[in-house]
Amino acid sequence: MPVQILDMPVTQIAQETWDTRTFRLQPPAEFDSQWLPGQFITTYLPADPKTRKAYSLSNSPLDGHFLEITIKQMGDFGARFYETARVGMKLPVIPPRGKFILPDDPARPLMLISGGSGVTPYRSMMRWIVQKKLPTRVVTLYSVRTPPDIIFQREFEELCRQNPNFSFHVTCTRLPAEDDSWQGRRGRVSPAMVEELTPDRDRAVYYVCGGHEFVRDVAAMLHGMGFPKERVLFEDWG
Repeated sequence: MPVQILDMPVTQIAQETWDTRTFRLQPPAEFDSQWLPGQFITTYLPADPKTRKAYSLSNSPLDGHFLEITIKQMGDFGARFYETARVGMKLPVIPPRGKFILPDDPARPLMLISGGSGVTPYRSMMRWIVQKKLPTRVVTLYSVRTPPDIIFQREFEELCRQNPNFSFHVTCTRLPAEDDSWQGRRGRVSPAMVEELTPDRDRAVYYVCGGHEFVRDVAAMLHGMGFPKERVLFEDWG
């Protein structure tokens, strides 16, 4: 069966951080919006149809009849997309797919671990949980280089205010020791951080999303801590 490709115009662009933008895409009227938080789309620039890239959807299916992807100005494709995509441009899109989705049981606690722009699918998941009024307990642990790199900081903090079952934690990896402007966690995601923050060691599902090395290292760390493979899900962007 041939892969379905739909043309979707860019209708809105939001600057999230100094090097990250969210692009809103408008699907055709007949598009089936029954996709799931955590899934991704694949797109490419019209001038380069051979170079395709998958991006997690950063909005919730319940937000409306649109799709959002949040792209960091990094890598060859990401930099070109960030710089050239404009409102009105039509992008070819392979519709949502993927298995990096929430558990069937909404009572299952979650720990969402991410590095850099790997946080984007968690925005979709947490919005969905709030919108559906699910009882899911969620701990988000987010690794960035410096505070200006935190994507969706205000929204995640607002979601935590709305839902007492949520907590949001950031660790910075590239701050000089003498920089006291940041009072939060520092250093790479570690077993100590996971043990401190885990919502339920024996029941939680652990999600890991980010670049290849980050996902590889954190997934190996979680397995080394004794968490079974069926409770460690990861999205590796290569």
